[in-house]
Amino acid sequence: MKANQEQFDIFAFDATWNRRPTTPTLHSDLCQSDRSAASQDCLTLTSSVREISSRYSFCVNALGAQILANNKVIQLAAAAEVGLPMPATLISNDAQEIREFANRFGGQVIAKALTPASWAGEGIQFHTYSKRIRPEDMEASSIESAPAIFQQYIEKAFELRVTIMGDTFITAVLHSQSTDYGRDDWRLDQAGLKVTQGELPGALQNKLTQLMRKLGLVYGAADLIVTPAGEFVFLEVNEAGQFLWVERFCPEIPMLDCFTQFLLSRNPRFRYEEPAAPLRVRDYRAAEATFLKRFSAEELSRAYSANRPSLEPDKDGAAMRSVE
Repeated sequence: MKANQEQFDIFAFDATWNRRPTTPTLHSDLCQSDRSAASQDCLTLTSSVREISSRYSFCVNALGAQILANNKVIQLAAAAEVGLPMPATLISNDAQEIREFANRFGGQVIAKALTPASWAGEGIQFHTYSKRIRPEDMEASSIESAPAIFQQYIEKAFELRVTIMGDTFITAVLHSQSTDYGRDDWRLDQAGLKVTQGELPGALQNKLTQLMRKLGLVYGAADLIVTPAGEFVFLEVNEAGQFLWVERFCPEIPMLDCFTQFLLSRNPRFRYEEPAAPLRVRDYRAAEATFLKRFSAEELSRAYSANRPSLEPDKDGAAMRSVE
């Protein structure tokens, strides 16, 4: 395989990280009617390379597992099969059925898109988020345009972000109910979000392990609710969920060091042992800033344009604001 004038042997990789590949960059001279077909051909080739390389290396995560896990219907069914506690759930675009479902829970339901979506306006980016809705807000013309996930609204004491790397579980407590705007979806008020370290009961770890095995994942970021009564409720697992933001919010949690060791271990049953001096995000950022000072603004601009993913500033944080 050749990319950016570099030659790679896709059979020689010992570890690969399939983290949110970007869409193809097509030649500007390509006519509009041909762009869709050309883009599909590019995607077919890159996905084939990802699949082949994952068969000969330790892969986070394999392409087939990514596709399976990103289907929320299949994921919810798998979570139910392993016995994870979940909210009552309806997937539908039947307005009457959805209203009746909401009325069963006093009109308190959460609506979620089956597939995350984003679109651009004039100088602003829009994204889909989880939203609490009431029966009187459910316009048939809007609801019936596409199916969505509707779940019983669960009261929260706090939320958990559980990052799973092999057999390692790193639990972050998200104090979302102390925020002004993030009580239904913590991503909407990150400025006011407090994050602390937490622990997950062993029985729940076992069920999450079963789910990961069923979906074929070695890495995932699971979201859970803890109710005021202390009950744990599973929401979803994101096979490519962000993780560095957890360490930025709570520097005591060594996310970067754990993930680095996970990749180097090439072990799907990886267990993390924190060293005396773990690799920290703040140290990486400081080293990155020192490195970038060696280049002029013009040189950085050219490199950024040629290879956007590798030089995008604060990429993890920017992505976190728009996705899971």
